[in-house]
Amino acid sequence: MSESGIKRVVIEQVEPQIDCGRYPVKRVANEPLTVRADVFGDGRDAVRAVLRLRRVSQADWLEYPMRFLGNDRWEGVCVADEPGDYVYVIAGWVDHFATWRSDLLKKRSAHQDLSVEFLIGAGLLRSAARHAVPVAAEVMLAMADVLESQEGDDRKVQIVESDELERLTGRYSDPDAVTVCEHEYPLTVER
Repeated sequence: MSESGIKRVVIEQVEPQIDCGRYPVKRVANEPLTVRADVFGDGRDAVRAVLRLRRVSQADWLEYPMRFLGNDRWEGVCVADEPGDYVYVIAGWVDHFATWRSDLLKKRSAHQDLSVEFLIGAGLLRSAARHAVPVAAEVMLAMADVLESQEGDDRKVQIVESDELERLTGRYSDPDAVTVCEHEYPLTVER
């Protein structure tokens, strides 16, 4: 949810599911489960989604990235390697980094001043670092330092375009901003 308590992301049309999640979907061990859902936000901001899977008897979720298929549709694939009872859910959030990155690169293409954009990015990194493990937080804070520094724009844009920045910011989003679908969908994995 946002600071105002309003959900910014909606998750609908989760498939597969049987009778709105009343009965479990079935798979055999090591058979991929492909899950699709409509995941969309309330504005023009970029959205990110993950598929979460866990054994019913465990508390920790395994997360699998979902890919955007177009027209608000997302797809993720997970594999349960042992027989048993599982549940899965979809989680989605507004991706402030992807939105910021896209806007910055558009402004760069238009030869606009990027100094404010770099400061905004540094603030986003510092905020995300609060949710990260120490090693990742250290990397994000170092990136923020460069974005706030007097280094040239080319070096800063290298950081903005880096796969490492995308990986870190996708992994350590604000947990309060994540929307999780209302139902846990059951999965029974057989031998």
